[in-house]
Amino acid sequence: MVRRRIAWIVGAGLALGACFGDLNQQTDTDSPILRITAPKQADTVSGLVSIQADALDSGGIDVVKFYIDNQLLTTDLRAPYLTVWNTASATPGPHTIKAEALDLVGNISTEAIVVVVGEGRN
Repeated sequence: MVRRRIAWIVGAGLALGACFGDLNQQTDTDSPILRITAPKQADTVSGLVSIQADALDSGGIDVVKFYIDNQLLTTDLRAPYLTVWNTASATPGPHTIKAEALDLVGNISTEAIVVVVGEGRN
């Protein structure tokens, strides 16, 4: 009688585990892999500049945000992750382009590069 009860309890526990998933499942603590692919570090840019980034995460990417000098330029919800920066209102000289990738559980990766806006930017 005791063995049957133990077997029933163990069996019920396995069934609950199957219904609710593995309660001991590890949480995703890995940040996405992020890389700005264009432009390149130290490039001289002007006019309309295409900014592209690759973002990868085993659980999926929620959003990639693009910043110019820490000011949000745009967000992109789907790959390929890209935007266009109009440098017409930018002062000549160095500017920081930053990309930020957020995965589906909130892990964040950032990458930044510095480009130079040329004198003939219009």
